[in-house]
Amino acid sequence: MEKKLVYIDIGTHLGQEYKALFIYSVWAFLYRFIKLFIVSLIFRKNKKNSIGLFEAIRIIKNMKLIRRQKKNITTILVEPNTRLYGDEVYTHSDKVFCIAFGDEDDGMHFSNLFFPNSDKFSQGASIFNTNEDMGHYQSD
Repeated sequence: MEKKLVYIDIGTHLGQEYKALFIYSVWAFLYRFIKLFIVSLIFRKNKKNSIGLFEAIRIIKNMKLIRRQKKNITTILVEPNTRLYGDEVYTHSDKVFCIAFGDEDDGMHFSNLFFPNSDKFSQGASIFNTNEDMGHYQSD
């Protein structure tokens, strides 16, 4: 059977979104939701950005609907840092590519990754030399 939808996560950073969508249990999602909800109540932070109970229920319903259709979804994860490939998320995906995207017009080339705080397992590995370069790119 031909798959009908493609899910691509570029710069997966250990695939948090993919895990939330396809791997984490509903109970794990609820645990995270309740923890963040309690913290937002205690510290009165992010009141505008926090989700309520009805939004959480809608997210769970959509998550279940998407999971039932997993056989119709091709999943592709793109992660430039090969040191992160030991995480389980990469074994669940249909395809994994070791690629970093930038704004170069001269086609493909090889370069070293920049690691914030010199952490080789950083989720923030980038083709940009500094965080400032990355911020400049994002604002263009």
